[in-house]
Amino acid sequence: MKSILFAVPFLNEAENLRKFPERILEIRRSIKARCIFLFIDDGSTDESLSIVKSWKEKDILYISFSKNYGSHIALFSALEKTNTDYFTFMSSDMQEPVTLYSEMFLLAESKNAEVVLAEREIRETSLGNRLFSKLYNLLVKKLAFPDYPPNGVDIVFLNKTVISAMQKVSEKNTSFYGVLFTMGFEKKFVPYKQLPRKIGKSKWTLRKKLKLLADTFISFTVLPLRLVTYTGVTLFTGGLLYGVFLVVNTILNGVVIPGYATIALILSMGFGMNFLFLGIISEYLWRMFDQIRPRPRYVIREDNLGQKRS
Repeated sequence: MKSILFAVPFLNEAENLRKFPERILEIRRSIKARCIFLFIDDGSTDESLSIVKSWKEKDILYISFSKNYGSHIALFSALEKTNTDYFTFMSSDMQEPVTLYSEMFLLAESKNAEVVLAEREIRETSLGNRLFSKLYNLLVKKLAFPDYPPNGVDIVFLNKTVISAMQKVSEKNTSFYGVLFTMGFEKKFVPYKQLPRKIGKSKWTLRKKLKLLADTFISFTVLPLRLVTYTGVTLFTGGLLYGVFLVVNTILNGVVIPGYATIALILSMGFGMNFLFLGIISEYLWRMFDQIRPRPRYVIREDNLGQKRS
């Protein structure tokens, strides 16, 4: 029998997790495979972890981080512990239909698909989240990955070959989806309709969205550095042409145009751009420093991975 690891990251989702055992039963009834669930506590401060620890069902594991590291690091931590035939994940707020996973499993088995991606057709979330997603997906598709779905990706289903390749990734500030798309594995798509969140509020804050944006475009495109280069060339060319104009005007007319306002504007814009570009370069330097210093990507406070899974 084939085996599947379901990673479930969570952060302060006690109310949703109380209902999760029903979802586990539905998944196991719909898929003819051994379904192992690995819950990743991403720094919860409520009773979420206690609820997971109270479950005594077979093949239910957990990892508890010492602090909040983010959902992408949580997924990489689950991948590192994976020794199953397939890997996938689901949200703790249960916004994915159970049938989605059986469809992805059947496609992976019947077509021998390396990567199966769930492409959402309808997104049940706030207007702000929808607008951010549209902008993010558009930029990623245009600037980083031409094969990125226009509606984005929520859930992935990976076979053993892809799992093995992803386990070799050791980047700290990165995007799970970005790493997957850089590897070039063949992808199959399954459309689905996202369900509305029934309990609680999303932990997907503006700060986390901006970090994902930075991680994606700094890690997977050269655009920020090219922007620095192109702007520098443009400003240099403009300054050179303006200097030629002043020299020629002085020779022909014998007077120098004061142009104090113009000079002040150019200087202020130039200094502003210098600081902006220093910030961009500093982002790269910080990520290089963070990557090479010998610190772990995450710290586990406790887990039950050593328990017998039989």
